[in-house]
Amino acid sequence: MDKIEQLWILLSNNTVCCCNEPLNNREAAQKTSVMDSDLISEIVAKVSDQGWQCTIVTDRNGVPEALRRQLDQIKHRIIVPADYDGEILETINVVFDCEQACLGYGPGKGKAILRVSQGDLGRLANCVIALLNRYADVSIKHPDMLKYTQEDFQLYKQQLHEVGEWLLSKGSSWSDFHVDVLMKRFGLNGINECGAGDKSLAVGPDGSLYFCPAAFRSGYDPCGHISEGVDIANRHLFTREYALPCRDKCDALHCSRCVFWNKLATFEFCVPAENVCKLAHIELEAQSWLGNEAVERKIWSEEEWEIPAAPVINDPFNLVKDEEHTPENVWKRLSIFTGRPEDLSPSMMLDIICNLKARLDAINSCLESGYIIPSDLIMNNVLLFLHRKTVETYKNVIFKEGCPTVFETEMLMHHAVEVLAENRS
Repeated sequence: MDKIEQLWILLSNNTVCCCNEPLNNREAAQKTSVMDSDLISEIVAKVSDQGWQCTIVTDRNGVPEALRRQLDQIKHRIIVPADYDGEILETINVVFDCEQACLGYGPGKGKAILRVSQGDLGRLANCVIALLNRYADVSIKHPDMLKYTQEDFQLYKQQLHEVGEWLLSKGSSWSDFHVDVLMKRFGLNGINECGAGDKSLAVGPDGSLYFCPAAFRSGYDPCGHISEGVDIANRHLFTREYALPCRDKCDALHCSRCVFWNKLATFEFCVPAENVCKLAHIELEAQSWLGNEAVERKIWSEEEWEIPAAPVINDPFNLVKDEEHTPENVWKRLSIFTGRPEDLSPSMMLDIICNLKARLDAINSCLESGYIIPSDLIMNNVLLFLHRKTVETYKNVIFKEGCPTVFETEMLMHHAVEVLAENRS
């Protein structure tokens, strides 16, 4: 727990969905579990001792008395649903869906979090503006983001411009409002990601730890317990240093680099989902436009904050090969393999290892479900194509004299699983 700076406290398994977790992703019939007062006291004591920032996520019933009496001891914010009917505290954040936002739900105090579904993208601007009439600070979450199509992204871009025009219509008071996806990058000199799995963890109602609230809601296995500490294998893979291509030249500093989305989309915490990058760069482009418009209309001084530069492309995975037409800030290929092991960079080694591990995980998952992949399918199964690409590139490479090649290593792993299956039978 030495690296932790932020702790999410999920008071029950019915707490409001407040981040990128999909809607209705836990069984409704599941028995309600509520954190008891002794565990609350233990957590508060630990949070106070370590100086962690604490986010308390609750349901419509709000914060229990056992915790409310101890809130002054810790740095905290509280997240509640729009139908919350409890005491209104200074650090409250209210979660809305689009319907609730437009119908005027919520206490009208604190900050607003809007979770927009794919089907509601067309009325995003109206919902945000409705919230800005009651809340000065609005954050936007996209639980359906991995489903977004190119048409959805174009619609999102248009909706952001509508919100931006509403803000600019307020004249010099436009900067009294804050919409994270349109304004967070202003004046930001460093990355602003959530640090899930690395600097941030979530604790469930029974004290079990998860790399983020979405992991708890989606049924991921715990990664420890608040009383015993955290146990995450290869924890360094949650960090930006191992997130290619995030670590080097990406200027979308407001992006959360959501490791939950990464895991769902690419099966690796450190490999960004394509839609995450597209979303972040569309937001960066909108933020650049908004800042420049405010300066041009003389309602904001460029000296107040740094206006981010618009991205050259919105999809960092669309790598540009023609060096003559490639500006310095456009994504480039990290390196080109020469065929010699001594030329393998750390990023290429990571790429190989991640692909080998993904293959082993896939084979083991099939084994656990009772299906063994025959060896003759290992080269032909189209479902494994994406994970094969890197291994194919380096299949004849050896890392050290006397060691098997990458391909031989993979086949040895596959054979070991087959032997295990035979022993089990």
